[in-house]
Amino acid sequence: MDLTIAGSAPPNNNKRKRENEGKHGKEDRGSDSDSDSDHPETETDTPKPSKAPKDLTKDFRKLKIEKMAKFTSVAGDLIHRSQLTPAPAGGFPAIQSDSLTAIMENVTPQTNVLWGEEKKKGSILIIVPHYLDATVPVQHNYVKLLQATTKGLIKAGDSFKIFPATLIKAKTKHTTPLPFILYGEEADKLNILGTQPMWITPTVSFSAILATATPSLFICTLEGYYELDPTEANEKSVGDTVGRELATNAEIIKWAQYEPERYNALPAATPLHKVTEEIAKLITVRHLKVVERQQEVIVWRLYLTKHFTSRPEYFKQFVEKVCAITFQRLEGAGKAKKTNYECACCHGRDHPTGLCPYKQVPGFFDRDPNSYRQAMEAKQDAASTSIQSAGPSGVSIPANNNSSRGHFVSIVGTEAGDRKAFKGKRGTKRRRT
Repeated sequence: MDLTIAGSAPPNNNKRKRENEGKHGKEDRGSDSDSDSDHPETETDTPKPSKAPKDLTKDFRKLKIEKMAKFTSVAGDLIHRSQLTPAPAGGFPAIQSDSLTAIMENVTPQTNVLWGEEKKKGSILIIVPHYLDATVPVQHNYVKLLQATTKGLIKAGDSFKIFPATLIKAKTKHTTPLPFILYGEEADKLNILGTQPMWITPTVSFSAILATATPSLFICTLEGYYELDPTEANEKSVGDTVGRELATNAEIIKWAQYEPERYNALPAATPLHKVTEEIAKLITVRHLKVVERQQEVIVWRLYLTKHFTSRPEYFKQFVEKVCAITFQRLEGAGKAKKTNYECACCHGRDHPTGLCPYKQVPGFFDRDPNSYRQAMEAKQDAASTSIQSAGPSGVSIPANNNSSRGHFVSIVGTEAGDRKAFKGKRGTKRRRT
């Protein structure tokens, strides 16, 4: 048995090699040099990282992802989602509202002239707030609130200004659009607001319309096919009826063939006698359930899949022509509604306020001033369909919903009811004795 090999440490080959090469003056590395390679300084310069920093990096990255999920990027900056309704996965619904030209028709000529001059100087943006009472003068505090909100969204400078328009006449309280002009800022910052159809915050919500915005694709709403079921097959059937009528209607043919600019968005090789047929192919129909005159009805909304003209004034003329046509079917005569819906939420014209698609967006800040009325109406409807509680005689009495003139039962108990109940007695002439 070789006791020397068994009882002693293994030879230090690296140390012996350094001695043979004549390297002196270096410190003895001790037993740690046994595991060193031929170039130990390489591992000394680049030490192996410990596991702790890796774990901290993962935790920090996870925390950052959770934090970023609560923010949204606007104008290159992060805004907390609690200050802005986050965009849905598929994007916000399109607002089928009046064109910018139609909105500006409701303001005074002086406002049109002044805003036109500002447009020549630089870029401007038109915004339309929601749920704003257009029948009363705009409060200064509201203007300051709207300016602070829009200024914070785009990080505008001190030159950023906002002013309301002067309306010719506000026909409705919350549904008449009241446009505001935004100017005094660079075009790229103003265009940030134009990238989204609606901006919803806890304090104010508004629609943003660029000065170069194209009209919506909405044409009109047909009513009269009340016996048709709300199915996709019937939507296609109504679309075929409308398309056949538009393709053969003499007024539409005469109007479309009068000037090439009226169909300049169609393919250039479209023959003149095929213009109305190509326009008819762009028609699409969607149904909608609404409550009118206290009963549920089905209406049919007409849209274009894309525009056939780039001129808003010609599209408006086309809509007027379509609204004058009666689309006859076995189920009835379809006619355009005389007045389109006016949504107080998004100012869309193809649905009422209660059916606004934005109300279905998760996290939507809804400040509908009429929401309490909807709850009251639903409660009253539920009560009117059932029999009221039994009276003293044990007979169930149905609700008295008759509020016509001369019947004071439904309003007795209120101050107005008490006055009206005795109006006739107080007004009776007394004979002089």
